[in-house]
Amino acid sequence: MHTSRAVDQARRGNWIGGEWISPSSQGSYREPGDAGAGTRASGLDADPGWARATQADWRNACLAAQDAGRAWNQSTRLARAQKLRPLVEHLEGSSAALQVLDDLGLDPASARSVHGEHSLDLRLALELAQDGAQDSPGLGLFQAHWSDACLPLAARVLAHLVRGRAVIVCSHERLPRQGAALAQALEALDLPRGLVSMLHGTRDDSLKPALGNTDFGWARLCGLDSQLGQWGTWAHARLECHMRRVANRSLVLEEALDAHAQAGLIYEQALAPVATLSGQAPGQVARVLCPKDRFSLLTEELLALLERCDSSSTAVPALDSDLADYMTETWELGLDEGAAPIFGRAPAATKVLKVSIEQGPGPSLPSKRAACPAPILFTNVEPHHSLVQRSRPAPILSLVRVASSDAARELARHLDGARDTTMNWQARFNEVSP
Repeated sequence: MHTSRAVDQARRGNWIGGEWISPSSQGSYREPGDAGAGTRASGLDADPGWARATQADWRNACLAAQDAGRAWNQSTRLARAQKLRPLVEHLEGSSAALQVLDDLGLDPASARSVHGEHSLDLRLALELAQDGAQDSPGLGLFQAHWSDACLPLAARVLAHLVRGRAVIVCSHERLPRQGAALAQALEALDLPRGLVSMLHGTRDDSLKPALGNTDFGWARLCGLDSQLGQWGTWAHARLECHMRRVANRSLVLEEALDAHAQAGLIYEQALAPVATLSGQAPGQVARVLCPKDRFSLLTEELLALLERCDSSSTAVPALDSDLADYMTETWELGLDEGAAPIFGRAPAATKVLKVSIEQGPGPSLPSKRAACPAPILFTNVEPHHSLVQRSRPAPILSLVRVASSDAARELARHLDGARDTTMNWQARFNEVSP
C-alpha cells in the first residue's frame, strides 16, 4: 500500500472519552471514490471502512464531555492555553496532517508550503484565543468541512477549548483522515478525557437529533445554503448556531494597486491548483469587479499568468460529486448571457476519468474514477447577469467591468450580502462571524 495511505485501523474508529471505538461491520462506511464522489483518486484505500457514529456514540460523547467540561473549567484561560500549546507543536510536525493535504490533491512541495502557512495560522489562533473573548463554557457541536484541512480545523476547535468549552467534532465524510489526525494529536495531550470527541460518518439522520439535544449550547455548521436552511430548522430554541456558508465572494480591483500584483492574488485565490482542488472552499473568489479603465490591462496580466503556469489547466479531482454538473450549468448560463470564455473548456467535455493509483509495496489497489473539472475564466460579464449571482464556489472566475472602484464596492456589497469581503482574523478563528 502507498505509505501515505496507511492509517492505523484502530484510528478509523470514533474517538470518544479519550478512547478509540473501533468500527463495526454494521456501523462503518468507506470513503466515497467512484464517479467523482471522493477525494483525490489516488488517495482512496481498499481497506475496511471508517466508523459511522451511532446514537449510542452520540450519547457517550455527550456524557464524557459534560464531565470533562466541568474539570476543564477549574483552570484559568491562561492555564488552558498553556495545556493546548503542545497541540500546535505536535501538528506542525505531523505527517498525518500532511497526508490530509495529499488527500486533497496537493503535490509534496505544495503540501509542505500550505502546511507551513497553516502552522503560522494555528499559532496565531492560539494567541488570539488566549487574549480574546470572555469565557463561555458549555458543550458545543463542531461540524468540520473538508476545506478546513487539518490545522485550520485545529485552530477553530482550539479557540473554543481556550474559552472553556467542551467540543464534539463531526469529521467530514469525504475526508475522515482530517478528523483522525486531529484526534491523534489531542490524544497526546494531558486533557480531561472526553473534552473533545471525534465522530465519523455523521449523516443527517444522526445530526438531526443532535441539533435538537438541549445538552448542546452552540453549534458550528458548515454547508451550502440549502443544507444550512434544513439544519437550522432542526436546532432547539436555545442553540447558538454559527452558520458557515460554503459560498463564494467578490474581489474589488482597487484603482491604486498594481494590476500585475493583483493578477497574482486573483490567480492564487481563484484559479491556482490549491483553489482548483478546493473548488468549493469558502471564501473563494468567484468574480473580479474591475474599473473599466483597467479592465484590459487586468485581463492581459491574468491571461499571461495563466499561460505561464502549466498547472493552471490541470484538472484536479473534485471532492463533491456534483461539481462537474454545477460547472456545466454555469458554463451554459454564461454563454446564454453573452459572456465569453477566454480560458478553460466546457465542463461537459470533461468526462469521468479513470485515474491510476500510485503503487508501492503491498497488495495491488484498484483504479478509481473521478470527475476532473479544469478552471474557467469568463470575460464580458455584465453586473446584471445571472452568472455573477451564482453563490456556490467553483473554479470559475468572472471578470466584470464596472464604472469605478466605488461602483465595484457597492456591487460587491449587493452580491455578497452580509459577508465581509476582507479577512478578519478574530472572526476567522473564534467563529464570531463565520
